[in-house]
Amino acid sequence: TNGEEKHIYFLSSVKVPYFFYNGGGGGADVLGFEAREFLRNNYHGKQIRAVPNGYASNRDYATLYCGSVCINEEICRVGLSKHSEPFVGSPSERDSQIKAAEEEAKNKKIGLFADTLPAPITITDISQFSMKSKAQEYFSELQGKTLNVIIEHVAAGSKFHVYIPDRGLYIRTGINGLLPSSMKDKFGNEAKLFCQQNFMQCSAEINIQEIDISGSFLSEIIVLTKDNQRINIGKELIKKGLAEIHPKISAADPELVQLQKEAIANGLGIWGDKTR
Repeated sequence: TNGEEKHIYFLSSVKVPYFFYNGGGGGADVLGFEAREFLRNNYHGKQIRAVPNGYASNRDYATLYCGSVCINEEICRVGLSKHSEPFVGSPSERDSQIKAAEEEAKNKKIGLFADTLPAPITITDISQFSMKSKAQEYFSELQGKTLNVIIEHVAAGSKFHVYIPDRGLYIRTGINGLLPSSMKDKFGNEAKLFCQQNFMQCSAEINIQEIDISGSFLSEIIVLTKDNQRINIGKELIKKGLAEIHPKISAADPELVQLQKEAIANGLGIWGDKTR
C-alpha cells in the first residue's frame, strides 16, 4: 500500500496463525504474534509483488514475493505457518517448495513443529470508547514511562492505536500538546493519510503524559526507523502544517513553537488555507 491505495492479499497454500483475533478482543493463536512480527520485520516498507491465484468471501489469495524471495515459502521455512490445500482457486505456484520448506521446519522442530509450544499471548484491548474507565485505571501505571510499541492503526482525530507487547495492552493515544484534527477538515484527512503512509506498522516509543475524558492517552510518539532515526510524529505534523499546537497549552515545546512559526510563514497546510 502507498497509503492511498491498499490491496489485502492472503497467503495462498499456507495457514498462518492469527494475531489479534476478532479485532483484538479475542487474543491470538499460538505463535500468531511471532508470525506477524516475522512478516513485519522482514518485509514492512519493501516492494512486494503478488501473483493472485484465488478469490473467495472477499479475500484475494496470492503468492507474494519480495525480490526473488517467496514470502509464503519463507514463513513456512521458519516454522511460523503450515502448508494448506487451497479451498478456492489453484495452489500457489510455489506449492511444492512450500511443502519442502514445511518439511525443513518439521525436521528442525522449530516454530509450530517444536516439541513444546508456548502459550498464546493475551491481549487486553482498552482502545475503545466503551473501555474509557478501564483506560483510566491503567493511567497511573503507564504515565511518564517510555514504552516500546507497534503502531497498529491510524484513526481519525490524530489518534493512534498501538500495541504494547511487553504488557499485552492495546491502547489508543493522541499526541500530547496538539489540537486534534477533524475528519470534516480536509487537512484532518491529509494528516491521517500522511501518518498511514509513513508510520503504520512501525515500531515506536511513546511517553504517556495525560489521558482525556474519552479514555484516549496523550503521548509523545517517537517512531524508530530501521536506519536508526528517531522521528517525532508531532513535530513532523507541525512542520508540514498538518497540525497545530493546542491553544490551551501554556508552555509548549519551544521547538514545536518554532516549527509552527515556520509553517505559518511558509503558508503550509492549514496555514495556506485562506478560508479558515
